[in-house]
Amino acid sequence: MKKNILFICRDHSARAPMAAALINHQFSEHFFAFSTGIVTGKPSLYAIDAMNELGIELPESEPKCIADFLDADIHLVITVCQEAKMGCPKFPLTRGYAHKHFPDPGEFERETPREEEFLWSFRRVRDEIHLWLGKYFS
Repeated sequence: MKKNILFICRDHSARAPMAAALINHQFSEHFFAFSTGIVTGKPSLYAIDAMNELGIELPESEPKCIADFLDADIHLVITVCQEAKMGCPKFPLTRGYAHKHFPDPGEFERETPREEEFLWSFRRVRDEIHLWLGKYFS
């Protein structure tokens, strides 16, 4: 039986949805991943583009509120930023928690005015997440 993993970031725009998509792509035989944010939001178009480059679909579906997962059977909750770690509620049915901070690729927008450079920041964070997941789940 697959174990459920929930990734949480601040606003669900990049880090948590990318991490969930990577798990569902790379470790689908053992895990099924969901994602949400402390603040409900949709994945950034840049995050979608960065994942599409790997041939991984990042769904643009309606975002789920963090409260939707409170009573879910989640094996592991992973927060991927400080804001999520600090604001993460307790999930009564969860067996474990983990945290790994990744930079917010959206923060680079002010520093990188050109679109290609901005997309590069999403690629960089995507690759950092991918590398960490490979180490953590192998």
